[in-house]
Amino acid sequence: MECAVIEHLAALESAISDVGCWAWWTSSLPETFQVEFNGAQLWNPPDGEGRPPSSQIALRFHKPRLVYFLTLADSVPKDWPDRLQRDELEPFGVCHDAFTLTRAEICLQLVAKASAIQAFVGEPGSTQLPGGNEAILGFEAGPVALVVAAESMGVFGHQGELEPQAVLESNRQWWKYWREYWRRKDAPDPLPRDYLCEIVIPAGPSV
Repeated sequence: MECAVIEHLAALESAISDVGCWAWWTSSLPETFQVEFNGAQLWNPPDGEGRPPSSQIALRFHKPRLVYFLTLADSVPKDWPDRLQRDELEPFGVCHDAFTLTRAEICLQLVAKASAIQAFVGEPGSTQLPGGNEAILGFEAGPVALVVAAESMGVFGHQGELEPQAVLESNRQWWKYWREYWRRKDAPDPLPRDYLCEIVIPAGPSV
C-alpha cells in the first residue's frame, strides 16, 4: 500500500511541476487549506463542447498545522498572498526542480532561503517544520514559495476527489490524450487547441 501511495505522490509531483502554475488558494481554518494549480497533466473532461480538457487540479490539506507563504524576491508586493487569492495577480509558474509532496528537506530549504515568511498557520521559529509522517507540500514558483504540513491531503479534479489509483489513471489518460492531440494536430480532424499540449511539444517527429 505504501508503494502505491508513493507512486501516486510521485505522479502528482511530475504532473503539476512539469509546466504547471500556482493559480489560487483558499482556506476554511482550522479544517482545510486548499491550493489550486493550472497546467496539471491530469485528464479532466472538457467543460464544454469544442473545448480542451480542464488542466485545473486542487490539493486540499486537512487539519493544517503549518502554512507558510514565502517571499523569495522583492519583485512582488508584500501582500501577494491576498492578491493571488483575489485573482489580482497572474499565476506563478512552478519550478520543476523545487516541487515536492514527499521530500521534507526541500520544504526546509525553501524556508531557509526566504527573505520573508508570512505564517498563515504556525509560528516561524517555534512550529516544527514538515516531517516524514504527515502530508506535506513545498514548492518554489518564481519570486514566491509555499510550504504546508497537515494531517492528510486530498486531490480534487472537476469530477470530485481522486483516490490514489485514480490519480495514476488520470495521469496515464492525459499522456494518451497528448499523443492523440499531436497525432491529429495536422490531420483533417484535429482536437480542440490545447495550450498545455502546445507547451509540451514532442521531442521527435512522431509520438
